[in-house]
Amino acid sequence: NDMAGQLVGEDGKLKSFAEWERDTASIRDHHVRHWLETEYNTAVRRAHLAAEWRQFEREKDILPNLEWIKTTSVTPGKDHQPFWGTILPIDHWFWDKHRPGDRWGCKCGLQSTDAPVTPVPEGANDSDNDPAPGLDNNPGKDAMLFSFSHPYFAAGYLAYKKLKPIAEKFVNKQLTKRVNKRLPAIKKNIDRFDGKLIKADNLHNGEIIVLRRSLDDVLFHAKEDKRVKFWLAGFNPGKLKNWKYIGWDYPKTYDKKHRKYDPDNPGKSKHPETSYFIYYELKIGGKKYYANVKMHKNYNKEVLYTIQSVKPKKIRKGQPGKE
Repeated sequence: NDMAGQLVGEDGKLKSFAEWERDTASIRDHHVRHWLETEYNTAVRRAHLAAEWRQFEREKDILPNLEWIKTTSVTPGKDHQPFWGTILPIDHWFWDKHRPGDRWGCKCGLQSTDAPVTPVPEGANDSDNDPAPGLDNNPGKDAMLFSFSHPYFAAGYLAYKKLKPIAEKFVNKQLTKRVNKRLPAIKKNIDRFDGKLIKADNLHNGEIIVLRRSLDDVLFHAKEDKRVKFWLAGFNPGKLKNWKYIGWDYPKTYDKKHRKYDPDNPGKSKHPETSYFIYYELKIGGKKYYANVKMHKNYNKEVLYTIQSVKPKKIRKGQPGKE
C-alpha cells in the first residue's frame, strides 16, 4: 500500500494523475495536491530517464559521452543551471553524483554524444548541489524510482522489493515503445521481400538473411528481456559476424495435448517452412545469448528467427541433417 506502487494499474498500464491521486487518498493525508502532482511527474520522468540511461550504456562504444540538456521548464530554477551543457564520459564520477531528475520537478534531459568533453562544472562537489532526498540514485542502474533516502522509507510506506519490479515493469514498457519507434527506420534498410543478406565466415552456411519479420519475431519472443530489446533498438548487421556456431536440431512437432495436434499427421512440424534450426552463441551486454536460426525452405538460406537467454535443450553436433 505505497505511493509508488500505485503508479501502475493491474493491467500494467500507467495510471493518469487523477487515477493515482484517487488511489492514494488513504496514504497521503500529509500531502497537498500540488506536491502530489510533482511526485507523480517526477516518478514518470525518472522512469523515462532510466530507459534512456540503459540505451546510453548500449551505445557508449559509438557515443561515449553524455550531454546535460537545458530544462524545458518555462520558469527554470537555478538548481541545475551550472550543469547545463556539461559533456562528460558516461562512466565519469560526475554522473554518479548528479543527473537530470535528481531534483523535484526537474525537466532537464540527457543525450548521448561523441562531442568533446567539457570541464567538470564548478560546485560539482558542493553539498548545496546535492540531489534531493529520495532522488540521489540512478534508476537506470537500480530500477528504483525513489531511493532509500526518500521520506516514504522512513515512514514505512515504500518497500524496495515491491518498488523494484514495478519500476522494472515501467522501464521495460518504455523500452518496448522505443524499439517499436525505431523498427520502422531499421526496416527501411531491409528489402520487403528478400530481406537483408549478410555474409560472414563465422556463419555455418556463410550467409544469413534478416527479414523484416525476423525483427518482429525477435521482439515478440524477447518479452521482458531488456538486453535483447536494446540489441534490436541499435540493430547492427555487422554484429552477426561475431556469432559462434554451436549446433543444430530438427523442428519440434506438436504435443498430443496441443490444440494444433493432428492425429492423422502426428509428425506435423511446428515450423513446416524450416528444414532444421541452426544455433549460434552470442553476447549482449556481456551476457550469453543464443540465436535460433531457420534453414528456410523458401529462401534456401539461413533466416534469423529468435534470440533468447536460455540455451536450447537439445543441440545436435556436426553437420545439419547428417547424424
